[in-house]
Formats: sequence, structure tokens, C-alpha cells
Amino acid sequence: MVPRDLSATLELESAYTNNLGHATRIESDWPLTVTSTKDWDSSEGTPRKYVRVRQTIGGGGGVIRVRTVNGNVILRRGN
Repeated sequence: MVPRDLSATLELESAYTNNLGHATRIESDWPLTVTSTKDWDSSEGTPRKYVRVRQTIGGGGGVIRVRTVNGNVILRRGN
């Protein structure tokens, strides 16, 4: 959870490997523009595709960077 009035630049990335069997996702309580790669990238070993968000919310500010492989990214507002 992050503060309800969060102002930050988000750099979120979830990679998934071709043996996972399904795409990963990025979810948020804020409206985000999520992009996904079409082709498999083998530059880091096991072929993978990427789900990404690079976006400013609130007035911007510090960077929140999250990278994961075969896991989802979920961003929730605190109380």
C-alpha cells in the first residue's frame, strides 16, 4: 500500500517467461497505461515478454521502481 495522495513517477515492470503459461499483470487503484511487448526477448536468458508502466501520478516526484519475473505488480491506495 502507498499513501492515498501519492505523487510519484512509476516505473513498473513484470516479465513472464514462456514456460509460465500465462501473462502477468499490473493492477492499480490509479488509472494507468499498461503496455506489453509482443515478441519474446531472450537477452536475459529464458525468453520473456514484458508488461510495463512508466507514468507520473499526482504531481510527480520520487521514483517508485518495481521489477519482477513471473509475478504480478499490484499498487493499492492506503487509507
